[in-house]
Amino acid sequence: MKKIIAMFVFFVTITSTALAYTAGGFNDGTNSLVTVKEASKMPDNSYVTLKGNIVKRLTSDEYLFRDNTGTINVEIDLEKWMGQTAGPNDTLEITGEVDKDFTSTKIDVDIVKVIPKK
Repeated sequence: MKKIIAMFVFFVTITSTALAYTAGGFNDGTNSLVTVKEASKMPDNSYVTLKGNIVKRLTSDEYLFRDNTGTINVEIDLEKWMGQTAGPNDTLEITGEVDKDFTSTKIDVDIVKVIPKK
């Protein structure tokens, strides 16, 4: 029983430590803001930052994202929202990887920031 409790405490400690360090890091300025039109032409696995808004939910974690140059599908896992909520009128800044296959292009989002209204 003591071993199980010790293992549980160890697991919780390791997990909570790993979760505490999910944000931050080095920024070399290479992921400058791009448009949807530019992102859709970039190579697979390119790291991009887009600014715009979500206009529609397509599935549980896929959305239609829009800026003034067009629309693109974005995949945002629930934990990437970090407790933030947004509606169609909210401006977002999303950062992630271009994910291309034979028929479509989408952005696999790593970071979501809701931009406060001024």
